[in-house]
Amino acid sequence: MMIKNIFFAGLLLIIQLSANAQLKVSGMFSDNMILQREQKIPVWGWANAGNLVEVKLKGESFPTITNNEGKRMVWLPPQPATEQPLKLEIKSDGQSIEFSNVLIGEVWFASGQSNMNFQVKKADNAEVEIANANFPAIRIYTVPNVVSKTPKADVDGKWLECHANTIPEFSAVAYFFGREIHKLENVPVGIIKSAWGGTPSEPWTSLEIMGNHPDFKEEIESIKHSQDDFMQKYLEQDMHYKSLKEIIAKVLEEDKNTYATLKYNDADWLEMVVPIHFHNTEIKGFHGIAWMRKHFHLTKEQAQKDIALTLGKIEQTDKTYVNGKPIGEGNYTHKQRDYLIPAALLKEGDNVIAIRIKHMRIGGGGIYARPLQMVQDKKVILNLEGKWKYNPSLEHESKPFSTVYQYLPGALFNGMVAPVIPYGIKGVIWYQGESNVSRAYQYREIFPLLINDWRIHWKQGNFPFLFVQLANHKSQPIAPVSDKTAELREAQSKALSLPNTGMAVAIDIGDANDIHPKNKQEVGKRLALAAEKIAYHKDIVFAGPTFKHYQIKEGKIAIKFDNVGAGLTTNGDAELKGFAIAGDDGKFVWAKASIIDKNTVEVFNENIENPKMVRYAWASNPVCNLYNEEGLPAVPFRTDDLRGVTYGRK
Repeated sequence: MMIKNIFFAGLLLIIQLSANAQLKVSGMFSDNMILQREQKIPVWGWANAGNLVEVKLKGESFPTITNNEGKRMVWLPPQPATEQPLKLEIKSDGQSIEFSNVLIGEVWFASGQSNMNFQVKKADNAEVEIANANFPAIRIYTVPNVVSKTPKADVDGKWLECHANTIPEFSAVAYFFGREIHKLENVPVGIIKSAWGGTPSEPWTSLEIMGNHPDFKEEIESIKHSQDDFMQKYLEQDMHYKSLKEIIAKVLEEDKNTYATLKYNDADWLEMVVPIHFHNTEIKGFHGIAWMRKHFHLTKEQAQKDIALTLGKIEQTDKTYVNGKPIGEGNYTHKQRDYLIPAALLKEGDNVIAIRIKHMRIGGGGIYARPLQMVQDKKVILNLEGKWKYNPSLEHESKPFSTVYQYLPGALFNGMVAPVIPYGIKGVIWYQGESNVSRAYQYREIFPLLINDWRIHWKQGNFPFLFVQLANHKSQPIAPVSDKTAELREAQSKALSLPNTGMAVAIDIGDANDIHPKNKQEVGKRLALAAEKIAYHKDIVFAGPTFKHYQIKEGKIAIKFDNVGAGLTTNGDAELKGFAIAGDDGKFVWAKASIIDKNTVEVFNENIENPKMVRYAWASNPVCNLYNEEGLPAVPFRTDDLRGVTYGRK
């Protein structure tokens, strides 16, 4: 079969090549690559204008002629999966490029922000996982972090075989997903990872598509008229940030030897009443390093024993000293600080606690939650709430700590998606949303834009697009709350109205203290279940119970669910948890709930005679336990359409 004169027009922007250009192939092609099975295989690159180029696979040649810009494209006919390695050869004008150890199988594009970037070496049981990562038929490819104002023509990467030396730095979610697909489908699997921590969805969407949304038209016009080289500006900003870090390290070392000590005179420092966020004090908007100090007095007996110190919650990171000596440090915003003060550091009479707090970019900063106390012999001997001295010792501009070019609409689509297209893929796995939480209602519109955008550019139809719903995180609520993370999860669920989409629910496998939970194995498995159903058309239960409809009768609300499998269950718990109920006033209270048949839950509260609406798992970190018998958690939902806390946020 011969396919010729098929040019790669309209997909990529490339540079004009000179008449003596060397034969070049897209950086998506290298030794060890996986090509997508059972669909046409695109092979593209550049050579002298008007030259004959031949692509050879499995002994068959496929010629084409480059156009006036020297670009060329060949579509090889669909191929079945292979077990034995192949060679791919490209020849033109006496030049030749050959790639070896090529396999044909399933290729998935893995993208998103930090939870997709999260490395295998940081996951649960990492040491064992890495030691056992001997899968020569799994291949991995990492797209470098690149920002660009216009679509890049090429990418600088290479395919690697999966083994203990290559997998530690790779995406844990992508690897565990690929491993499941490899085992379930028994074919070679390739994973292309293109992810960047902290990024919202807008930079991953093309400017053409983002320009259709009214919230971004002004910003996109500004981008189009900008003279900035995005990558150059990003690198300059990154260098400035690294230089600033060196300055900070030096200043902090000097501060430690003064501010942490008992003899330091803090009389001219400001005062705040703790617990409180920095943003509710005179230093509202502060981003940087602040020191806090509090003197405390001990009796002779108290100074002779260790003391358990609790500092509530600190935003974002701290290093804590007593009488000039470090006693502990924490890196998690929402985790209570519990430190031990050895008796050897204490003295009768006056002592001092000094805390160095680093607060950058997000949140309110400071010591913001109770309890704050000292405990000895299981008794509280000192309450530390009240006045503390503080000094914002090193305030920084926010911009160097928030490099913005990777956040601009289109910037990552241009730099990290466009140069991959039209490499053949089976579908996409996506883990992102944390950076859009504050604009969750808007995400209802812009997330589907991204999905449709990629499908339009790839020209492979409605390929499977599978995504992870945000995991549980932060403190569990005491009472029902309005919650922006819950609204983001709702926005993600609404994207399931698009064809060939699937969602892996992670509401039960997160970490209250870390937005990057380590159980990425289960995330990979749940994504693979969705793939088995949506991409490979297996007759399986692939999702947890999903809200279908409700009925109000005699002061109770009956909720019907889809995806119940063998039936609803509380996963071993005696009591069903996670439901809240409200009347016409929209004031939610906790509800009693029980499973009354295979697919129905009944919800009520004795104090609400005429219930109108129900919510389930409606919090950043809800207490909830509804599953199907197959062990998959129910999808958070609500029956009301009340305006949430992110409504109208842009």
